[in-house]
Amino acid sequence: MVALFRTKSNVVVRLLTTFINNFPGWGHRYRIYGTKGYFERTPDYQSAGPAKTLFYSTELPTYREPMVLPIDTARPEYLDGHTNPDSAKALESHGGADYALFDRFFAAVRSGGPSPIGLREALAMTLPGIYAAKSAQHGGELTEIRYPWSDED
Repeated sequence: MVALFRTKSNVVVRLLTTFINNFPGWGHRYRIYGTKGYFERTPDYQSAGPAKTLFYSTELPTYREPMVLPIDTARPEYLDGHTNPDSAKALESHGGADYALFDRFFAAVRSGGPSPIGLREALAMTLPGIYAAKSAQHGGELTEIRYPWSDED
C-alpha cells in the first residue's frame, strides 16, 4: 500500500509498505528527501552487507557522493548487558525500538509511573494509517485526518 500525506506546512510524505511481496530478504529502508539532500537507511541484506546510514547534501559541494554516517538503529542502553542481559533482543524488531518500548511500558506498570507514550501520541501515530486505509477503501479519495483534540470543525 502507498499512502501520501501532506502536512499543514505543505510537506509531502509518502509511506510505502508491503507484507505480501515475494522478496526473499528482510529489512526496512527509510528515506527522507529534502530540496537540498537526503538521508537513507539501507537495509541489512545478507548479500549487500551491513545496514548503512547515508547522507547527501547540495550544501556540501566537496562531497559528490553520499557519505556514510556512523549512525545505527540499535539501542545502546540494551547492548551493554547491564539493563538487558540478553543483548540480542536489542537488535530484533526495528533495531530494538520495539523491545525498548515494551521495556519502558512494563517498567511504568511495575512502578506505577506514566506510560512512555500517552494516548494523544499513540493516536497521532495510529490515525494516519487508519485514514489511509479508509481512503484506499474509497478508491484513493482525498481524506482529511481529524484528530479528536483538533480545534478545527
